[in-house]
Amino acid sequence: MGTNFLDTLQLLFGIYILFFAIKGNGKIYELKSTADSNTEKVRKVLRRFYFAAGITMTVDGVASMLRYTMFELQTGENGAEVLVRKAAWLPMLSYDFLRNVTLVCFVLEIITIVLLAVYISKQSKGSPARTKIGDLKEKQ
Repeated sequence: MGTNFLDTLQLLFGIYILFFAIKGNGKIYELKSTADSNTEKVRKVLRRFYFAAGITMTVDGVASMLRYTMFELQTGENGAEVLVRKAAWLPMLSYDFLRNVTLVCFVLEIITIVLLAVYISKQSKGSPARTKIGDLKEKQ
């Protein structure tokens, strides 16, 4: 039950980010520290990051939900765990395939988030908040 909740939450979050990537505006695009001349370029790059993150999170959520809906680990008579297919639909999807899809999507999500954080930090190098902190350090 808990895993299903987390998978659903990830799916909804992926759809949410994907919606704003397609829409192209909203609070998610506001970077107060970028120059006005650079805003459109930053918006395009952020849109690409959000689109990539939304796609990978959505695919990851769906694959995880399918994996735990279609398969179940049961304990056999001798105590060994046996993988049992609960659902006969979509026979071409195996447990290993769905596990590998979730693993690849997870790695892509982490890479996307790290690159997004690096990009945002580079865009905000000249921000007034950073300048004030730098001024305080110099005065001490």
